[in-house]
Amino acid sequence: DKVIVATPSPVTQWIAKDVLTTRQKELLSEVEYAQYITVALFSETPIFNKAFDLAILDGDIITDLYDATWVERHYTPGLKDVKEYIASAYLAPRGVSDKSLMTLSDGEIMNIVETELATIVPSIKSKIKGYDIKRFMCAYPVMSPGAYGRLHELKKSFEGIYLAGDYMEYPTIESAFNSGSDAAKKAMKHARGK
Repeated sequence: DKVIVATPSPVTQWIAKDVLTTRQKELLSEVEYAQYITVALFSETPIFNKAFDLAILDGDIITDLYDATWVERHYTPGLKDVKEYIASAYLAPRGVSDKSLMTLSDGEIMNIVETELATIVPSIKSKIKGYDIKRFMCAYPVMSPGAYGRLHELKKSFEGIYLAGDYMEYPTIESAFNSGSDAAKKAMKHARGK
């Protein structure tokens, strides 16, 4: 009787198009998303082991570099002899309207990674033995003007279909959990008759 849709706004509009109201579709279409790319860098020696996460303040596209494998090795003695390391680089657009990241080839992305990170890890190119690139078209909802009014109206529109996801509270993973919990509570409340 009740359906909770916990996906990014464009996905929700597509999978629930037959049950959303016209107004819900209008509100969902107003949610803007920033893109993001993550690149896992595989190596046989540590690429970066000075901190869990390094924010790169003067980078052009790369915002963060982190390697959690050294922390895991520290707390799990059985992993000390494993000769595989994984560092991750995050690439962000210059703003919400910049959609150029998704047009980059794997080679172009790796060139950016190797060039921008060379100032921090001078030997990075020789250390990288493999990589895995993930592209996120709808990585983060941008809380644009009118966002909270839109959220309030969407939350009041629950009837049969309950919307949950990162665009329903604030732009973090916690918002997906919180809005899912809110939607489930409202669905249970309506099922019990208030």
